[in-house]
Amino acid sequence: MQIALTRLDQALREEPVQIIATVHDEAVLLIPDDVALVKRIGAIAQREMVCAFLEVFPDAPILNLVDPKVGPTWGDLKSLPDWLKCREEG
Repeated sequence: MQIALTRLDQALREEPVQIIATVHDEAVLLIPDDVALVKRIGAIAQREMVCAFLEVFPDAPILNLVDPKVGPTWGDLKSLPDWLKCREEG
């Protein structure tokens, strides 16, 4: 997780986002409510967390390893694709 947090910090330095907490194997990010920004930050976070995992376990499978979720509260989290779909429909 420390490798992932270091990678996230470096990758997100120029973005309007804050890493506000970690919970077990999750990073909690505070991002403005902007669809394009959320999509971009989700992709960056997913990429960096997978790359960090592969640094430690280079031959491990990575399918569905990182699942970005979005929501105004912990109880309202949706997967990034579902959240994007709701925003496009609404």
